[in-house]
Amino acid sequence: MITKQLPEGWKKVKVSDVCIKVIGGGTPSTQNNEYWQDGTIDWVTSADIYGIKDIRPRKKITLKAVKESTTNILPKGGIIIVTRVGLGKLAIAPYDLCFSQDSQGLILNEKVIDTAYALWFLSKAVQVFKYENRGTTISGVTKKQLIDLPLLLPPIPVQQAIVSKIEEIFSELEVGVNELKTALARLKIYRQAVLHHYLINPNWERVKLGKLIISGPQNGLYKPQSFYGLGNRIVRIDNFYDGVLNLEGSFRRVQIDLSELTLYKLNQDDILINRVNSMSHIGKCALVKGLTEGTVFESNIMRFALNTQVASTQFVVHYLTSPAGLEELRKNAKQAVNQASINQQDVKGVEMFLPDLATQTQIVSEIEARLSEADAMESTIRQELVRAENLRHSILKKAFEGKLFTDLIREVVIEEPTAQYQAVSKSLNSRSEQLSLF
Repeated sequence: MITKQLPEGWKKVKVSDVCIKVIGGGTPSTQNNEYWQDGTIDWVTSADIYGIKDIRPRKKITLKAVKESTTNILPKGGIIIVTRVGLGKLAIAPYDLCFSQDSQGLILNEKVIDTAYALWFLSKAVQVFKYENRGTTISGVTKKQLIDLPLLLPPIPVQQAIVSKIEEIFSELEVGVNELKTALARLKIYRQAVLHHYLINPNWERVKLGKLIISGPQNGLYKPQSFYGLGNRIVRIDNFYDGVLNLEGSFRRVQIDLSELTLYKLNQDDILINRVNSMSHIGKCALVKGLTEGTVFESNIMRFALNTQVASTQFVVHYLTSPAGLEELRKNAKQAVNQASINQQDVKGVEMFLPDLATQTQIVSEIEARLSEADAMESTIRQELVRAENLRHSILKKAFEGKLFTDLIREVVIEEPTAQYQAVSKSLNSRSEQLSLF
């Protein structure tokens, strides 16, 4: 980030050269109520920092806590830099506050550095530090490493001009990014609407899932952790989502004997359902496809097989992943303190509309064509979001090299994400109108 040839009037200094003081943080004893009860001073941890200008303190401490612990008061306008847990976060103090031992506080010399300039520069510098130390066992930034970070220092008016340009560009870039995020949310609604449109038809026969099952439901294998490490692959709840078993994901392995492999081995076209989890994750399912070795499934999952003479496995999986199907799966769920559960009878009792097999096959084809289009749109949007984040870093790099932003950079940064959203939105609206959705 530091260039060899500096623009006129710029200087290369260290963070320590622009600070009046660097202060550490601490956590007052939580066993002493006098430190916390009726506290009036905000006390911040890394979890309270959401952005460089967004701090949301959850706790307050007393003046006695400040005097008798290692925490310190950072005055308004100072900068908090998280140097341990949450490394890379930083923010400007909107008022006097204290912070934990995972951060350092910089009290700046405002005669030589603009606070906002320091904030933006350090946000880039700390990320560079993290990148350069990726793959190491680094647990944080030491105070010495922090104050020794090189910093490019132009004259104050230039600093302020740079900050103004950064914030102008970033503000408009954020418009495009927010529109892309809105498109992702619309895609989620679109997928749900597609499933509802194709799968809910009162003119079809209404049947219970239990009548379509020829094997199972069966709960999975339980083994103590000491059996994990080598052996056969075992499917866990994080190996599938939205009806798809992720064969490219990371599978754990478990030591089992032949009888256990025979009893719990997954077969092609088995359907898996998550039976124990938080209510929002209960009932997620997947169709077993493409397994190339003997694979079993864990106890938090149940599996069953369908009579494929009357029911398409993919049709049923699409229904079970739809809002209506999930509602059916969860309607009799048992809620405990930290988790919910469904049992085999709950699965058998799921009701659904079922046309003839030929119609099911045709509908599956229609659904998958629509969902494939949505997946392609989502992939493009996520690529644009990554590109937008890379552009942020590029902008900061150029700014602190003394390079002015041109109209061309402005156009690339701002207009392309917005244009991408508009293309996606238009495509979604067209497909939604065809289905009478939204």
